[in-house]
Amino acid sequence: MKGALRATRIAAMLALAAWAGLSQAAPRVVVSNSALHTLVSALMSGVAKPELLPDAEPARLIGADMVVWVGPEAEQALAKALQQVPSAHRRTVTLARYVPMLDATPGRPEAGKDPRFWLDPRLAKVAVDYLTPQLVKLDPDHFETYLDNELRLRTKLRKLDAEVSGRLSPYRGHRVSGNFSRYLTHRVGVIATAGGESATGAGTASLGPRTTEEYLAFLEQRANALAEACQEVQTAQGGELPTRL
Repeated sequence: MKGALRATRIAAMLALAAWAGLSQAAPRVVVSNSALHTLVSALMSGVAKPELLPDAEPARLIGADMVVWVGPEAEQALAKALQQVPSAHRRTVTLARYVPMLDATPGRPEAGKDPRFWLDPRLAKVAVDYLTPQLVKLDPDHFETYLDNELRLRTKLRKLDAEVSGRLSPYRGHRVSGNFSRYLTHRVGVIATAGGESATGAGTASLGPRTTEEYLAFLEQRANALAEACQEVQTAQGGELPTRL
């Protein structure tokens, strides 16, 4: 089944690359925050290095072939900057349209969405699945490189997701006190009674990892912190605990 799906995906991307035509140079891709920059950098490895846009500077958007961002609701300053550079605004890849996101405040959709979907490896894979054909369409000359990079990145994300799920699944339905990512607690079914990590407290531009390895280690660290909090609860109840990732 997986082989058939991969063959279908390759065929679709080949058709997309043929439709897009040939590009003359490596594309200039601008990314709005460091977490997304890590994913895009992994996909573009061997082609070009995407630019990180830590501040919404309109001048940095001029001449961009693609702008990858979460969306206007989560990145209002960048939304205003894009309005000043129409050419870049027409070349945005807005992930909020394709990746499901949690409410910033539980039970209050009017408060907007929490943009940090990358804290759930499954949702990071959804973003990667959407970004890859956009890069192929932009730069068909490097179709094979993008597809190979996508396969490697998805494999790493899938492995981490399995490890996180296996580590934390024994605590599904448990309540734990702490300030944890709601994407992670939602993924594994743990209830954080502190209400979850603030959607602005660890905002889009503040996440530190710059490489795939650092990003994966960052998610592993978050999972271990949650597991250790669960351990404390279960230890108090006389239970035994899984090992660290």
